[in-house]
Amino acid sequence: EETPADCLEATGGGARPFLRAARIPLDDTQPFDLVKFASDYEHAQAILLDAHVEGYGGAGKAFNWSRLPPSVNAHLVLSGGLTPANVTDGIVQVRPRCKSLAVDVSSGVELDGPGNKGLKDAGKINRFVAAVRAADRQLAENLHVPLSAT
Repeated sequence: EETPADCLEATGGGARPFLRAARIPLDDTQPFDLVKFASDYEHAQAILLDAHVEGYGGAGKAFNWSRLPPSVNAHLVLSGGLTPANVTDGIVQVRPRCKSLAVDVSSGVELDGPGNKGLKDAGKINRFVAAVRAADRQLAENLHVPLSAT
């Protein structure tokens, strides 16, 4: 686990952009202070949010997005367990809480069946992209809701 100082040193004092992964606990009883984490790693170009599981990456597990704080002063990358079925909800829940949001997907768009790990399914990729665009439309509509006359 690299410290903020380690990251700054490895990137020439922040001269080279870097992402920092935040491993969010799957267990709702384990605390994780994303606001402090983002502040500690303020030189990161973005914070990648992934579920905390044994090993690194590729677990295909989603954490509880509603546990994130209401406001994080960082660019975020939502990762972990994203699929065409849940990415719209993930974006709609997380995007309003941060400066900007990107998504990272791998196993969520793989072909079904044993022996297909790493092989991507074009149909799932198309549905995933469509779901991301649907989230973008939904967020844009939410920003342009007429105010009620009171």
